[in-house]
Amino acid sequence: QEFQVLKLTAFPFLCTYSSELHLARSIAMRAALIIAGAASLDPAALVDTASGRWAGVLMDVSRSLGGSPDDRRQLLATVLEKAQVLAQAGGKLSPQESEVIGEVLLPTVQEEIQPAILREFQTAQDLFNSKVDDLMIVSARTNFSLPVAVAADKRVDACRLLQKQRRGALEICDAQEQERVAAAQAACQKAQEEADVACKALDDASGHMKSQVQTDLTASCEFAHSERQKIATLLDKFSALEASVQDKAQAHRGLQQKCGKRREVALTQCVQEEGGEDPCAPVRADVMASQGQCEQRLEAALLSKCEYGTALQGHCVGLDEINSLKQRILTPSRNDSLSEPDRQEEWVVVQNVTCLLEALRDQGDLGSVAIAACMGPRKYPREFDFREGDLAAVAGAGVACSGEVTFSGFSWTTGQTAAAFVRSEDHPQFDGDRQHPPFPFCTGQLGL
Repeated sequence: QEFQVLKLTAFPFLCTYSSELHLARSIAMRAALIIAGAASLDPAALVDTASGRWAGVLMDVSRSLGGSPDDRRQLLATVLEKAQVLAQAGGKLSPQESEVIGEVLLPTVQEEIQPAILREFQTAQDLFNSKVDDLMIVSARTNFSLPVAVAADKRVDACRLLQKQRRGALEICDAQEQERVAAAQAACQKAQEEADVACKALDDASGHMKSQVQTDLTASCEFAHSERQKIATLLDKFSALEASVQDKAQAHRGLQQKCGKRREVALTQCVQEEGGEDPCAPVRADVMASQGQCEQRLEAALLSKCEYGTALQGHCVGLDEINSLKQRILTPSRNDSLSEPDRQEEWVVVQNVTCLLEALRDQGDLGSVAIAACMGPRKYPREFDFREGDLAAVAGAGVACSGEVTFSGFSWTTGQTAAAFVRSEDHPQFDGDRQHPPFPFCTGQLGL
């Protein structure tokens, strides 16, 4: 009677028809068999047997199998369902029934179900490793691109400071040159005025001389009319007067040339002061050169910072995916093949079933000692590697997936004067959402 109870409770996995078992091993039949197999396992009915302890064992097996779409669990459920028929037959197992266990049921469990569990473990481990490896690559890129972006931004900061200094120097040079030109123009104007005064005095003297000559000539002519007898003497006097006039005229022309030269020199100096070379040209060239250099550095810095932001977004997304995957692996779930607790529980059940099948095959029936030995704890042959060391190294890099990021720590506003160059603290806000730019300035062509 005790043996009948045990067969009805602890061994619902024997089958009377090996041909049906071979069909159950077919992958094509698993989906259909699970429906009938799982439905036939009624734990409530087994509680009515003489041994509630073994009924509990079967209920544990049934709970381990129920609700999972996995093929191997469907197959094991089918084995259990088909074994119900044999378990209800009673008596000691026949040689044919023992052969079914040894040649059909045990190979099914050992060659299909157990390897499938280990393959599923390896699939989950490979998926996790792949995610961590990808994260390590992205994190290396992130860690490399950050100092590059920081150095590029610091070069922009230094260039802006130099640009401000050069603009200040140009403004000082321009102001000094304007003062010098103004003083030179004033001196030039004064020289022109002095030349005009001198020339006017010369003109006045020339007019006086002409008037005096005319007076002398008139007096001489009048004297000649009254003193005709002295014509010879007058002619001599007139010749002397004419020579004197010519000498004075020649001296006058010399003074006119000298005056004109003075005006010409004064005018030339004024023109040179107004249209001469720019003494601030070298400083002005430095300003233009620094402006072009700073614009190039700014473009390179923006590109480097956006590349870092894009890499950081990939790092953060990868880290989120790993944490989510790890949670799935650690969480019991009858509908998720990634669940490691489910695999461990299933492995224990399968090992217990294998032990019972082997004992039954060898003994033909079982006693409570053998059953108790088979239902003991089982060691799971795998240990999931969550790559804690690699993930700790990634976390230890100090990369934050939210908040502000500091590159050089400064930004500049610029303009046409040195006063317009203003330096202020700058810590751009990072956005980890890949649907958005990583930083506000990463738009357009910089939106990597």
